[in-house]
Amino acid sequence: MDHHLIERWLRRRVRAERVSNLALAAAAALGSVALFFFVWMAIFVPVALLSIGLGVHPYIGVTAVMLASIASYLWVRRPVAIPMLEVTRFEDTGEYSVTAPRGEHWMRLRSRNQSDPASLGSLIHDFIFVSPLLADSALAALAFRRRFAMVDVKLCARAIAVLHADIHRVSFDEVERRLPGVDMVSLLKQLWLLDAVQIITAAPQGMALTEGARQALADDEDAALIASVG
Repeated sequence: MDHHLIERWLRRRVRAERVSNLALAAAAALGSVALFFFVWMAIFVPVALLSIGLGVHPYIGVTAVMLASIASYLWVRRPVAIPMLEVTRFEDTGEYSVTAPRGEHWMRLRSRNQSDPASLGSLIHDFIFVSPLLADSALAALAFRRRFAMVDVKLCARAIAVLHADIHRVSFDEVERRLPGVDMVSLLKQLWLLDAVQIITAAPQGMALTEGARQALADDEDAALIASVG
């Protein structure tokens, strides 16, 4: 398959991922702001009445409650690192240790580890802190978008061309042999971001192109052929 066709196809996919993550971040940020004002308005009347009863200006009481809520969230917050493939190359043997993260999708509305997500305490936590949780989600989406911005499209396209030429699993050593001088640790971390490539961490380790990616590339090749004939 033409390398330039693979590169154009991959560039479109990476661009689409960056746009979708930006849209997700914007939606989460807007939702966070909207919910913040909604909660502020919901608690304004009862807190204002309580403040008046205590001889405090209503706005001072409401503002104090909101600031206390934000401070409480920062106190109980348990940041969840965005998952990333861990790759170690042993210089003495030339072998790789590859560990793929497990668990939930990187975008989580809850920003803390939970032993019982359906518990009453968890539900109360998410209701009280829904606005800052969405703000955390927006930041996570932006962080993931930055990772896609670091993808070397030309290099990854070369690797995908190697995988496309073989319908079976291709070992890391074979990819390194066919792409001389490549930094395999960096390449593996970039390819892991792409849903077109399956990183196989169980022995025998290697990687393969997904069936969906093969079909998408075949469709692009057919479209390019039709366009050239037409």
